[in-house]
Amino acid sequence: MKCLLAKPALTPAFNNTGVISRYDDLVYTHIQQTFSIHYTGHFLAWHRYYTATYERMLRDECGYEGGQPYWDCPSNLSFLHPLSAVPGALGSKVAPELLP
Repeated sequence: MKCLLAKPALTPAFNNTGVISRYDDLVYTHIQQTFSIHYTGHFLAWHRYYTATYERMLRDECGYEGGQPYWDCPSNLSFLHPLSAVPGALGSKVAPELLP
């Protein structure tokens, strides 16, 4: 992450956002998308994409070759099961055929 902190931002300088590094680009994007992404059906998918973008930046811009931790959703479907009956929980319902 130190590499991303050392690289200049690509976010255009406007509205005094305070974005100065590539890592700040990620933080700014997340802040700007919070109300559009959180509490929606694409919450988990968007965050998977966001995490993949972060990993791609580390690989492409910093030469990082390690892995990134992630949440393996299929192995946690039993955790999601109680929420599947609550409309809007985690943004959507879990399909019954995916439950254990």
